[in-house]
Amino acid sequence: MSLIRYVTRIHFANRAMEEALPEEMRERGLAAPLILADADAGEALPRLLDSLPPGARPRVVEIGTQPAGPHLAEADGEGRDLVIGLGGAQAIDGARIIRLNRAPGPMPQKPVPRMAVPTLPGCMGLGAVRAGAPPRDISGGAAAPVPCVLFCDPTLLQLVPRDRLAAAGMDGLVHCLEALVSTAWNPPADGMAFDGLRRAGQWLERLVADPAGPEARCEVMAAALNGALAAQKGLGAVHAMAHAFEALVPEAGR
Repeated sequence: MSLIRYVTRIHFANRAMEEALPEEMRERGLAAPLILADADAGEALPRLLDSLPPGARPRVVEIGTQPAGPHLAEADGEGRDLVIGLGGAQAIDGARIIRLNRAPGPMPQKPVPRMAVPTLPGCMGLGAVRAGAPPRDISGGAAAPVPCVLFCDPTLLQLVPRDRLAAAGMDGLVHCLEALVSTAWNPPADGMAFDGLRRAGQWLERLVADPAGPEARCEVMAAALNGALAAQKGLGAVHAMAHAFEALVPEAGR
């Protein structure tokens, strides 16, 4: 028997962050986000801050180049009602696994929702976290929570250096390839993986040559999203080896 489920709320559009994030926060009554931004966030951080709804009280934590791990195990969560990961794997995985130290009270507190804004066509935050992550999330569960909302904004890709863009684009392509050859049975994932491979094969090289090209940005972001969704079927040896390598050489996680 195969359990097939897809996966979370996803906004996909140019300037999706500016257009959808304020409404998502208002609908949930959220006003005090903790924003984790890594080196891949770059110029996207001012855009995110400008997109927050009026009256929001953000706190920004800029994290380094190491994979999400014990240095991100906890943060001061007093008054924080949302965690947003902005950038690459360090920020997005970190937003999923970080524990918030909150004031003790007589009643159990609800888990803080997590959202993700990827600036690279690689980590979307829908699969397993990278090597080095703490083993339990804020709610005490065994797995890191998937972001409740994912904002896929192709315009953010033009802010990334070309070497990072090429590496992250290949990461997304490999997600599609691994999902396709997985022995699990998941026909929707196969379709997504095929489509992602087609888009990445046609557009990744063009995007690296000209990151300002709007069609290439959209197609490569779509390929990465296909790979993240198709990976629900299961990945394989490439990621097993990569995660082991990252555990031994932490800077390889970037």
